[in-house]
Amino acid sequence: MPITTARRVIKAQVLVALAVHIALALTPAVDAQGPMPLATLPLIRKDNRGLSSQGPILELAGQIGGVTYAVAVQDNRYTYVGIGPRLLVMDVQDAAAPVVIGQTGVLPGIVWDVAVASSYAYVAVGWSGLHIVDVSNPAVPLEVSVYPTSGYADAVEVADGYAYVANGMLGLHIVDVSDPLHPREAGSCDTPGYADDVGLAGDHAYVADGRFGLSIINVSDPLEPYKVGSHRTEEYVASVAVEGIHVYVTDGTRGLRAVDVSDPADPREVDVYNTPGVARGVAMGGGHAYVADGDWGLQILDVSDPANLRWTGFASTPGYARYVALGCSSDGSSCSHAYIAAEASGLRIIDVSNPQHAREASSYQTAGYVEDVAAAWPYVYLSAGRSGLRIIDASDPATPTESGFHLTPWSAKSAVVKPPYAYVVDNMALRVIDVSNPLQPSESGFCPTPGVALGVTVSESYAYVADGWAGLRVIDVSEPSNPTEAGDHNTPGYAADVAVAASHAYVADGAQGLRVIDVANPAQPDEDGSLDTPGLASGVAVSGTHAYVAAELGGLRIIDVSDPKNPREAGAYEVLQDTKGVALSGPHAYVADGYSGLHVIDVSDPASPTEAGHYDTPGYAEDVALTGDYVYVADGLGGLLILRIVPTVNRVFLPVIMRSE
Repeated sequence: MPITTARRVIKAQVLVALAVHIALALTPAVDAQGPMPLATLPLIRKDNRGLSSQGPILELAGQIGGVTYAVAVQDNRYTYVGIGPRLLVMDVQDAAAPVVIGQTGVLPGIVWDVAVASSYAYVAVGWSGLHIVDVSNPAVPLEVSVYPTSGYADAVEVADGYAYVANGMLGLHIVDVSDPLHPREAGSCDTPGYADDVGLAGDHAYVADGRFGLSIINVSDPLEPYKVGSHRTEEYVASVAVEGIHVYVTDGTRGLRAVDVSDPADPREVDVYNTPGVARGVAMGGGHAYVADGDWGLQILDVSDPANLRWTGFASTPGYARYVALGCSSDGSSCSHAYIAAEASGLRIIDVSNPQHAREASSYQTAGYVEDVAAAWPYVYLSAGRSGLRIIDASDPATPTESGFHLTPWSAKSAVVKPPYAYVVDNMALRVIDVSNPLQPSESGFCPTPGVALGVTVSESYAYVADGWAGLRVIDVSEPSNPTEAGDHNTPGYAADVAVAASHAYVADGAQGLRVIDVANPAQPDEDGSLDTPGLASGVAVSGTHAYVAAELGGLRIIDVSDPKNPREAGAYEVLQDTKGVALSGPHAYVADGYSGLHVIDVSDPASPTEAGHYDTPGYAEDVALTGDYVYVADGLGGLLILRIVPTVNRVFLPVIMRSE
C-alpha cells in the first residue's frame, strides 16, 4: 500500500521535564492486513524528507494531464474519467458540451479503471490498490479509504457490497466495501494468467485472464471463491462483458468472441468476429457490442444472434481506443452515447443513437503521454506525442491550466523554447512554432530531417537536432519561416538527445555513448572525441567542464569534457532504474528515472555523487526542467507534475513549557 511505501513522516513528539525536550522520529503504524480510512491517517507526503540534511525538499505543487484508460457512466448524467493519476467528474447531460465539475487530488499511481455504485467511485490504481472516493457531491470528490490488493489493481466491478478487483498476476481479489470507509478483505482466487478485467452475473465472476483466456469464478460465497471453468482463446483476453447466458471477450488482433456460459463449468465459443484493429475493451447495450478497437476506434457489432455476430457501424477516434462505457436507457434497450477512453487522446464521446451512423459528439483532451518538458515562466511547454505541443499556464502552480496547443503532423518528442518561438521535433522534422500568443500557437516553418528527430536544442541562430540513426543535424533558424539545414554529422549510434555549450555539441548517442562534436563551423561539424557509457545514452546536460549523461540502466554518468578530444568519466551514480533525462541547478542534478520518479543527485563532487532527494512520481518520469523554485517533470502516463523546491534550513527546536492552571 502506498501508505507503507511512501516516505516516512517525521513527527516531533516533545516530552517536557525540567525544561528539557526530546524529539523522536515516529513512524505511523499501518496494519498490513487492512487499511485505515483516510480520515484517520496521518498526513504523508511523497517527498525526500529524511534523505539528506543538505538536499532540497520536494513537495507536490500541481499536476495536469496524463493518459486516459478508465471511464464509467452514472445515470446518463455524470462520467468518471481517469486522466493520469486523477479521477475527473464530468457533467455530460449535454453530451455535445461536457463540463468538468470536479476532480480528486493526485493519486499515487495511474487510474486504470473505475466503477461507480451509489455515492462512491471505486478506483483501480495499479500497485496502489483500490481507492474509494465519495462522490455524493460530484463537484468535490473526496477519497475516503484505500485498500491494498497486494497485486496490481487493473479493473474493478462492484455489486452487493463487494468490490471485485482484477488483480493482475494474483487473479481475482474480493473486497468487502459494505462500509466504504473501512474496506476489508473478503476472499481471493488465483487465476493462471494475468487478470486484466472482470465482469459479474449471478453467482459468477468472469475474469479476462490475458493469454489464458476467460476464467470463470464461483463467487456465491465471496469469502470462498473458487474457479469452476475456463475458455482458452488464441491471443490475449483484455476485457469482458456479460449479457444473459453469453460472455463477450476481446482477444487482441483476433477480435471479439462470444462464449456461451449457460454451463459455467463447460463454456463454449459460439462465434468470433475479427475486428480490423486490436480489440481492447467491450461494453454491451441495445442488442449491440461496442468494441474499443485500438487504432481503429469504435466498432459496433450486432449481437442479437450471438452465434452470428455482424458488423453494424463504426466511429474513428484520433487516439487509441482502449476502453468503452455506455450511456443507455434504464432498461438497456437503447443507448445514446459511447464514452471512449482513448489513452493519449483523452475522452471521446460518440453519438450511437443510430449505430449504423455513429459519430463523435464531443471530446475532452489535455496533455496525454508527456515525453518532454520545457519551461519559460509562466508557461510550460509539453511534448505530448500524438497530442502535439501543449502549452500550460503555470502561473498558479496549484491549478495549472492549458492555454493552447498545436497538433504536430507526427509525434511530438521534444521541444526547446526561445520566445517567441518553440522549436519542436516530431520524429520527421524540426518545426518552428510561434508561441507569442499562447492561446493560438501557429507553425511558422519546418525543416524535414532524414532520420528520426528525437531531441533538440537551440544556440544563437542554429537548432541542433538529435536525429536517431541520422546523427546530428544542424539547422539554420535565423529565418523562422524558412529553416534550412546547414550541416550534419552522422554519429555511429542512435542520437537521442543533444546539448550545446560554447563551440561543442554533446550528443547522447544510444549504445555509442557520448559524442563530442565541434560545431564552431555549423556547416562542417566534426567529432572531437567520444566516450562509451554503460547503458544507452538517452539524455544529456552540460555545465562548466562536465557533461551529465542519462544512461538508462547505466544510471547517471558524469563526464569530464575539459579536454573535448579526450572526455573521461569523472564519476557515476548507478543506483537508479531507468535514467531518461537530466537537468542541472547549482550543485544538483535532477534526474528523471522512469517508474522510480525524480531523483536529486548532489554532484558538487563529480567523483562522488550522492543522492540528495527523491520524489516518487505516479507515472513514468521521462524528462525534467526547472525554473526558479519549481521542478517540472514530464511524467509520461502521469502527464505534467509540478514540484516545489523547499530549501532545507537549520531548525532549532525549543523546549515546550507546559503550565498547569
